[in-house]
Amino acid sequence: MSIVASAAATLVILVGTHALLRDRIAANQHHAALSPLLAAFPVVQRQHITLQIAGSLDDTDALGLRASTPFYRAFDGEKLIGWLIPAVARQGYNGDISLVTAINPAGEIIGTQVLDQRETAGLGDRIDRAKSKWLDTFNGHSLSNPSEGAWYVTRDSGRFDAITGATVTSRAVIQAIRYTLLYFQEHRTDFLAAGDAQISADSTHE
Repeated sequence: MSIVASAAATLVILVGTHALLRDRIAANQHHAALSPLLAAFPVVQRQHITLQIAGSLDDTDALGLRASTPFYRAFDGEKLIGWLIPAVARQGYNGDISLVTAINPAGEIIGTQVLDQRETAGLGDRIDRAKSKWLDTFNGHSLSNPSEGAWYVTRDSGRFDAITGATVTSRAVIQAIRYTLLYFQEHRTDFLAAGDAQISADSTHE
């Protein structure tokens, strides 16, 4: 092989290796970016789930959002298993609590994940999955299980226990989840049809 041919072959290998590394790095970065969102799903499901941006939501009243925020369709293989819907609980003890709730087509909660919070260390910050399993309390529930009127802490005659010493934080998260369920119920037709379109708060429904 001539020097020129050898150099050309080496260049091809280097270019191919660079492209492979670039794609791998991009894939890793993408996975890292989605990891906090995937944490809304049970551990046994996470490795099988892929998320696809379905559009954006900007409802400040129903969901408490302060800016247009992506929502996702969740797939297990090719099967659509639900949607990942963002919300902001504005009544946290120390301010906004940003979260996402995964809801299946039947309107049942698959799981919830807090993305950002500034609640009191050792008390309200136990909404963080790394510090307690309190968020799992809501898995499998819907607006009819329990009834909508029971979506409160037990102290307020509701169904759900508050985190000890953090009733305000608990109330805020529970109400954000309830509002997310209500939003899904009211816009269910839109979610089922959602592609890249914006879902507006004043959409008409059947």
